[in-house]
Amino acid sequence: MGSGYESLTRNDAQLWYENPKTGVYFSIDFEPKAPESPGDAPPIPDGYFDTGLSFNLNYNRPSYFGFEAMPFVEQVAARFGLTCD
Repeated sequence: MGSGYESLTRNDAQLWYENPKTGVYFSIDFEPKAPESPGDAPPIPDGYFDTGLSFNLNYNRPSYFGFEAMPFVEQVAARFGLTCD
């Protein structure tokens, strides 16, 4: 079984994952700009910050989409220290 990185494509500020064998796809997007007005942003609890990262997975898919996607999400979170201890 491969690392899965061969299924990743970079498009500007987005990593797109697509596996033709399983049909799984998702994206990890980076939007570093703050909203134009503070009212446009969702509230962020004290002690947290907005990384500008978002993970997009169609929820209307079989559970194996999540099982295939989560190792990538875990790697990104660990690499950038986004995990809670």
